[in-house]
Amino acid sequence: MNPPARPTSRHAGFTLLEILGVVAIIGILAAIAIPSVQKARRNSALTATIKTVSIVSGAVQQFMQKPGGPGYPPLTEAAATGSFALNTANTALTEAAAAAVSKAATLDTVLLAERALESPLSFGIGSGLNTPAGSTPLLWDTANNWFNTSPAAAPSLDFSNLARLECQLSSTGTPGTDGTDFYLDASNTALPANSRVVSLVIPGVTGADAAALANLMDNKSSATAAAANTSGRVAYAAPGTSGTTTVYIYVGHY
Repeated sequence: MNPPARPTSRHAGFTLLEILGVVAIIGILAAIAIPSVQKARRNSALTATIKTVSIVSGAVQQFMQKPGGPGYPPLTEAAATGSFALNTANTALTEAAAAAVSKAATLDTVLLAERALESPLSFGIGSGLNTPAGSTPLLWDTANNWFNTSPAAAPSLDFSNLARLECQLSSTGTPGTDGTDFYLDASNTALPANSRVVSLVIPGVTGADAAALANLMDNKSSATAAAANTSGRVAYAAPGTSGTTTVYIYVGHY
C-alpha cells in the first residue's frame, strides 16, 4: 500500500510578478514621499535663516550696550584701512591692505568673542562652506575694542566665500550687490548716508531659495529665481550660469 502523498505548498517563494509588484509600490511611495521631505527640509532651512536674523539683531544690540564699548558695531569691510578699529601699535596690521583686512574681519567673530552670540553662524541654504582660506586670523580684543593679530602680522584669513555677518558704511549702490544699501520702502529710498549697515551675507544660494526667502521675509510674491531682487530686507543679483547668487539680508543700520 502506497503511503499518502504529503501536501505541498502552492508557493515555495515569491514569484517574479509579486516581487515586481512590491518594487513598483515602493517606488510609487518613494516618489510621493521624497519631494515632501525635501520641501519640508527647505522650509525648515528658510525658517531657521529668518530666526538667525532675529538672533543676530539681538546680539548686535547687546554689543552696542556693552559698558565701555564704542556704542556702535565696528566696520568689518571698507575701502581704507583707517576705517577699521585696529590696534595702531601693530604696524604690520595698520599697513595691511584694506582688502586683506576686509576679508579677514567679520562681525559675527566679534560677537562671538564678546559672547553676544553663542555659536558660529550656520545656514541650511547657500554653499555650505565653513572653513576660511588663509592662516593668520584677525582677532577681536574685547578689552580695547579693536582688531589685533598675534604675533603682529598682516591678516591672511579669508571669509569672503563663507556665510558671515558684515558691517559696512552705507552707499547709494543698487541693493543686492554688496550689502551696503537696502530699499526698505516702496519708494526705493537709499539708507541714510554714513549709516553703519549690518547684513548677513550668504554666498552660493540657489535662485529658488533666494526668491523663497525674499518672499517669505517680506510677505510678498514678486521675487523670482531668475531675476535680481532689490526691494525689501533680502536683496540679491540675478543668479549666474551656476544658478546661484549671493544673498544679502538686512539686519539693521546704526
